[in-house]
Amino acid sequence: MQNEKRKWQMAFRRFVLENAPSEQYAPYFGLCRIDLRKWIEAQFSNDLSWENFGKAWQFEHIIPIAWFNSSNEEELKACWGFLNIRVTPLEGGSGHSIDLMFAKDYFEKLYQDSGFEGCLYYLKKLDAILIEHSAIPSTKLIAFLQANKTELNSIPSFSADEYLQYLETGSAKSILTEREILKKFG
Repeated sequence: MQNEKRKWQMAFRRFVLENAPSEQYAPYFGLCRIDLRKWIEAQFSNDLSWENFGKAWQFEHIIPIAWFNSSNEEELKACWGFLNIRVTPLEGGSGHSIDLMFAKDYFEKLYQDSGFEGCLYYLKKLDAILIEHSAIPSTKLIAFLQANKTELNSIPSFSADEYLQYLETGSAKSILTEREILKKFG
């Protein structure tokens, strides 16, 4: 897989940077070389240019390659399509390379502002990924928290001595009971 990924990266770079023909890979990029370069240039900030590629910036997938099925033609076109490629500075980095919520916000804003329907594929894909990999707590975890809510909420308020007692006895309830007794008879 890593070797295949490298082939795609090299083909993309050669197509965009060196004007190398790429009959095998170019159809997946979604634009001719001229328009693809315009797309990339539209992302340049003041200090980025074609001359400082590899030194000041690089290409990056908005939705990382790992989230696409490389054996599916439609997925490959989406993975390597121009909409999923962005310019990212090397200095300081973007910090968003694996943040799917960033990608979702990006494609929502891009669609909202441009009306370009190509964004909808990515939004649908991101929704599917986020649903499939959501961190939904199990019913057992929820039941534990519900059954022990009072004790668990009080533990952060324990004094150092109370916390040691809690560690020894394993019972937050006994400490709360002791507190109530001391309040009454104090």
